[in-house]
Amino acid sequence: MHASGRRAGYGIDVPGRVVAATVLTALFALVTVFAGSAAGPLAALAPLLAFLAAAAWLGLQVWASQVGKRTLWTRVLDELDLAGDEDALDLGCGRGLVLVEVARRLPDGRVTGVDVWRPTDLSGNHPAVAQANADLEGVGERVELRHADLTAPLPFADGSFDLVTGGLVLRALPDDTARSTALGEAVRVLRPGGRAVFVDSAHTEACADELRRVGLVDVTQSGRQLGVFPPGRVVSGTRPVAAA
Repeated sequence: MHASGRRAGYGIDVPGRVVAATVLTALFALVTVFAGSAAGPLAALAPLLAFLAAAAWLGLQVWASQVGKRTLWTRVLDELDLAGDEDALDLGCGRGLVLVEVARRLPDGRVTGVDVWRPTDLSGNHPAVAQANADLEGVGERVELRHADLTAPLPFADGSFDLVTGGLVLRALPDDTARSTALGEAVRVLRPGGRAVFVDSAHTEACADELRRVGLVDVTQSGRQLGVFPPGRVVSGTRPVAAA
């Protein structure tokens, strides 16, 4: 608990789907009860299984949003062994979960977060919320928030950042062209030797291929990780340092 008594809150991913799953869970529960009362236990078996499936999906989605995603990013960022003075960029920063975790590791650096802050992607999605979360976590002075559409050129010069991160941004983009533009821009703003790291539950194979195509080296893709839901992968790569 923070001294102010408030906690940072990072919302629920794809809230529309969570609402739909909640409604379905309640509906299947009611059908199970009424079917069992009217026609006996066997008639309730199918709606019971549907109820359990909907409840499991709902529980995993909420757990991933509230606990799993942060746990996964903590491990991923720790493994980068950052020096602490890097300039970083977080794409699709939302309410600031990844932004804050990066800023924690950069006592002498700075993190810029960009987004269009659509509430369909994340509940309560707004730049003021991201800044408030950063302040509550004690890193507010090390973050900057900018409005930027990832499907268009980013408002930064070539080679501006040592690290670019993106959490669940690939699945939020509308098509392959938009994802190609976003990944190309991520590489453009990386300095030589800089790293790009994406965690997503969709399009990770294409992401790895695109990062190789636009010039990153040491591109890796992890196995499925339960920290996001549906289980996703970590894709990372490095911009090569030009030969002397």
